[in-house]
Amino acid sequence: MSEPRFEYTILRVKPGFLRMTPDPEALASELNRLGAQGWELVAPLPTPGNYLSRITLIFKRPH
Repeated sequence: MSEPRFEYTILRVKPGFLRMTPDPEALASELNRLGAQGWELVAPLPTPGNYLSRITLIFKRPH
């Protein structure tokens, strides 16, 4: 079997991090940090119940 071509990481955004008025600077800072490490956002997934307060972000990068 061949080795995986990508590795994945998950970021669970805490309740309150994305408020009704999100802090775009804090979100951009976290996304830039992950991007600098080679991670690429591939899927934002809402957490059942309340889309605005909880979200899971899935990232991948070449392995």
